Amino acid sequence: MKKENIQYSLCFILFLSLALRLWGIWNVSTTDEYNEVLEALRVCSGHFNFERWIKRFYLYILSVEYGIYYAIGWLFNAFSSPLDFAEKIVRNMEPLFVMGRITSAVSGACTVGLLYKIGSDFFNRRVAIVSSVLLTLTIFHIDLSQQAKVDATLGLLVVATIYFIFKIIEADSKKKWAYGWCGFLMALSIQTKINSVGLFVPFAVAILFDYKTFRTRINFIIFYFIPFFICGFILANPPVLLAPHKFITSILSLGSVYTTPGNVVPNDLIGFLAYPLYYFRSMGLVISILTILAFTYTSYNLNIKRLVLLSFIVSFYILMGASKNLVAAYYMIPVVPAIYLLIGDFLSESTGKISSTIPLFRVKSSLVLMLIVTIGLISPAVNVAQHEFSLAGKNTRYLAKDWIEANIPAGSK
Repeated sequence: MKKENIQYSLCFILFLSLALRLWGIWNVSTTDEYNEVLEALRVCSGHFNFERWIKRFYLYILSVEYGIYYAIGWLFNAFSSPLDFAEKIVRNMEPLFVMGRITSAVSGACTVGLLYKIGSDFFNRRVAIVSSVLLTLTIFHIDLSQQAKVDATLGLLVVATIYFIFKIIEADSKKKWAYGWCGFLMALSIQTKINSVGLFVPFAVAILFDYKTFRTRINFIIFYFIPFFICGFILANPPVLLAPHKFITSILSLGSVYTTPGNVVPNDLIGFLAYPLYYFRSMGLVISILTILAFTYTSYNLNIKRLVLLSFIVSFYILMGASKNLVAAYYMIPVVPAIYLLIGDFLSESTGKISSTIPLFRVKSSLVLMLIVTIGLISPAVNVAQHEFSLAGKNTRYLAKDWIEANIPAGSK
């Protein structure tokens, strides 16, 4: 494929992914958004909530955006003071929600673009296109990228960490800064959502795989990975320095989510069973079959890159699958890019072998691959179309709000 065609393909995928995620953000409303937005406003006021130690990095992104929003409003006399800003924003918080949703939408589209780059740099362009298109049309990734919540940003940070883990695999002394970036981004990921702690597993696999360079890698870990990890950890949550004991106590108590159903997402099925069902409903029969084939093919044809991806998928599945209290489709956002890379890798190699060995399929392997992927994308595309169409009408929450404000006298109970 010509370089110009590759650039056109990437631009189209990025445009489509961003458009699907921006569409309807003015009409989205979820109760969880209030938690993030109000917490970000508390940060703007200088209040550090020592009772909440996780999902902090996204809040600081929002707090910076809200600070800029206030500064611009103050310059144009929309706000006369911080108190005036608070009074007006309490009456209409919609601008804050929209800013958070745009942040998520951009993060989601950037994740697609970065996944394309991983496929292109470390596999081939077919893997890049297949994996990025699959993520573009993943319904729960689109849904969470339209909300002012942490998940889309988490997905971007996890994929960025995987990118630098692959950089580390290259075993080049010039890649020592990859260790720094890997540590920094891994810390941001963990502070964004604790379930990304599973990233330590593929990192360890990358380090231990080549024992000949193990001593050099240990030095890079000590002098680059660890210092940058600490910097990222503090940047994503500065109060860690102010109350380290409370932070450690809070982290140690997180294991209770496996036994105590409080402030979580309960499910009738344990995660080990629920997540495959969520995946099947979102991606359809063909992609699900391709996923099973990709896992099987990868297991019998391991190399370091496949092992890194497989180790992250398995560790994440074990971590999240053991609970009935933290089970929802959007918890899969960090891990589906790794699954899609394996699918792309499997399809790229298998279609190439089939087209070269079976006379009936002696056509360009890219055509065979395109046909398979197109058929597989029918079900996800239908799910996405239904979701996007549902955002065309006005959200019933807003309809209720308008009716109440028009028909209920002020001060009524």
